[in-house]
Amino acid sequence: MATKSLLRMGQISSVLTATIGVFLLAGSGSVMISGCGDKSATDSTATVQGEANSKEEILKIINGGWVSADYIDALHRVHSPMFAAEAGRPVQEMTFDVSKMKGDTVYNTSGRLNFIEGNRYDLVITETNNGVVLVINDGVEGNAEIKATYKISGSDTLLALINSATNDTNWYVNQYKTVPRKGDLPVSPLEYCVNNELLAGEWTSASGQKVVFNANGTVTGWDAWTMYSLEVDKFGVEVQPDVISAYNDKKGATYVYTLDNGKLSMYEYMSEGSEAWTRGKLVAEFTR
Repeated sequence: MATKSLLRMGQISSVLTATIGVFLLAGSGSVMISGCGDKSATDSTATVQGEANSKEEILKIINGGWVSADYIDALHRVHSPMFAAEAGRPVQEMTFDVSKMKGDTVYNTSGRLNFIEGNRYDLVITETNNGVVLVINDGVEGNAEIKATYKISGSDTLLALINSATNDTNWYVNQYKTVPRKGDLPVSPLEYCVNNELLAGEWTSASGQKVVFNANGTVTGWDAWTMYSLEVDKFGVEVQPDVISAYNDKKGATYVYTLDNGKLSMYEYMSEGSEAWTRGKLVAEFTR
């Protein structure tokens, strides 16, 4: 994942800081979409090289899954989805499928199971005589307009949402263009991001068995398990360990896990009451 390399070089802050200045050059009215040339992740200077000319160009850029840069930064620092769980709220992820665009709107399909109005964050694209304008529809009447624009920095694509009343800017990093699947299920941007940052790649078990975790939530070489899921939401529980669920077509199991200097340790998942959980004995270890 491009995000991983950019974060590990510690450059995301300088890239985002430089980009804010570029976007706000649009001044009053709407923020116009400006594309940038190829810039390395270590280059903190952003140069505008021209504006996107059509809705079609914009659709290619915004299509796919996005995760809050605040969440990614927290996850990278602590390597724990439970400690990072509050970062980037209230909108930690967005998914835009431009093939299902209706009129001028690309619907955000992340978190829309119940179609909660405040969680919509749909993207409205308007072509004007002066260029293409992006505005977020959050579904709440009376809220300040949220403008959107993007920056491409090296291999990363960044999406900025700017509150027109306060100029507060929230950043999102593209995770994929086509929604990956785990069996019959789509993989959310947040799940994909966490899998890729923490587990994706080759590991070795204590017995020498090669184990491969994939970012789409599939796994090979780990006993009889074929799929896994990392918990990314506290569900209101104040203290909760990091949890992984492993399963196949017939059964499943849940473990507490820790990551420390290239070692992945799995423990029994034990309840201490309705809202408290802890880890039991060690059941498996993997190393990179």
